[in-house]
Amino acid sequence: MIVAYITADREALLSIFSDPGKFYNADPYTFLFAALMVLIFGSGKFALDYLIERRWERFGGAPHQLCRLCGV
Repeated sequence: MIVAYITADREALLSIFSDPGKFYNADPYTFLFAALMVLIFGSGKFALDYLIERRWERFGGAPHQLCRLCGV
């Protein structure tokens, strides 16, 4: 996403300290923020598949049994 800032909106990237509003309002900022959240939190207890697996095990089934039914 830094490359997106460099190529698409270099002016906003260079004004990160002098005019932070320009940096935050640039289009690549949303994607940079999302990428950083995934990098920071990663997979684990915040991941959707973890929550589904935990709920599935709570009801007595195992997720791999579902895959056998689907043929995956």
